[in-house]
Amino acid sequence: MKKQRGGLKCPECGVWTTVLEVRMRDDGSRRRTLECGNLHKFTTVERIEHAEHGGHREGSCFQRKGKK
Repeated sequence: MKKQRGGLKCPECGVWTTVLEVRMRDDGSRRRTLECGNLHKFTTVERIEHAEHGGHREGSCFQRKGKK
């Protein structure tokens, strides 16, 4: 299995990390085990949160301000 470079820095020393393992949990979240160049290991948990959209009515247009 090829190691992936993570988008996180180590909370212990600030060095970039690599992903050692990703496991899907029963609740749909992901548990990642990461390791930095100084061999510090830590885990993160990712889960999806459903947010309510606000500010736009259904069928309305959204226009960006700025250059075209």
